[in-house]
Amino acid sequence: MKIFSTLANLCAVLICASLLTSCACCHKHAKKAPAAPVAAAPVAPAPAVPAAPPTKDQRLAALLVKYQTDQITPEEYHTQRAALIAEP
Repeated sequence: MKIFSTLANLCAVLICASLLTSCACCHKHAKKAPAAPVAAAPVAPAPAVPAAPPTKDQRLAALLVKYQTDQITPEEYHTQRAALIAEP
């Protein structure tokens, strides 16, 4: 229980410090709020990462959805499924 209370106190201190205002638990963590909000530096957009090709399980799942929604016939489903399973 002592570890839990110490951990809870640590969390309270960290939360109070991150708020940059006086905390309700005590005044020793109190800090003055900044006078004006600080403008964040512009963030460059993340470079586009090419999508990895779908895995065999994902392709089988997509094929099953097509079959269940009657987009392909049972024969097409079983033929394409067998071909997918046979792939390395």
